Amino acid sequence: MVQEKPTSNRFINFLFSNKSLWFWITVSFTLLAFISILLLPATETPLSYLRYLFGFVLAAFLPGYCLTETLFPSRNSVDAIERFTFSVGLSFAVTALVSLLLSLSPIGFTLQSALLTLSTIVFLLELIALYRKYTAKQ
Repeated sequence: MVQEKPTSNRFINFLFSNKSLWFWITVSFTLLAFISILLLPATETPLSYLRYLFGFVLAAFLPGYCLTETLFPSRNSVDAIERFTFSVGLSFAVTALVSLLLSLSPIGFTLQSALLTLSTIVFLLELIALYRKYTAKQ
């Protein structure tokens, strides 16, 4: 009789395998963007360009990329060019919706509220995409 490993052990193995490297890269980039936007100066210093770069990628690529990974967990479903195009297009849509909803809410649209909301959405989409990829491989 073959005894199967517990499900949590298989998930942990998947989490630290090469198949979830994208997850760690996007989480790291999201955290770097969050920290750099909050802590680096907005003036014309060399470090401010890092802030702009991280902010641009956070707003123009990561939300759509994580949503694309959630919608298409299998690598064979869409090719790289379609995945990139979906990532950019969906990012602009998600960022626009977040901006609209924040501007209509009592919180208001500020740098801090937009950064926190967008980072939270990206992080949640990363987790959902990771779970979908884990269950798709089963």
